Amino acid sequence: MKTLTPVGQIPMRETRPAWTGCAGCLSQGRCGSAQAFSPPEEAGPAVTPPPRLIRGAALAYLVPATAMLIGAVLGAGAGDAAAATGAVCGLMSGLLLLRRLATTLSIQARREDR
Repeated sequence: MKTLTPVGQIPMRETRPAWTGCAGCLSQGRCGSAQAFSPPEEAGPAVTPPPRLIRGAALAYLVPATAMLIGAVLGAGAGDAAAATGAVCGLMSGLLLLRRLATTLSIQARREDR
């Protein structure tokens, strides 16, 4: 049993339940699958993606989708065909806007890295 003391928090003890692995099964280790169910001894460090990746993913999904919805709403008053045409035009304009934003943000990122 390890004693874990995070900075600024109450000390805690790490315990394992008695039913993990073969102790909770009726075959009691004869099946050979105990290693598949045993938890790892220590977890690695938490991995967080960089903010640029999150911002880029949000832009890549949200800009074209939002532009497509705006185009569809603007064309919806004139019928279904106009709504579909507006959606396609909105999607294309969103992709062009995204390309321009990506170029601008990439130039800014290069300036920040220097």
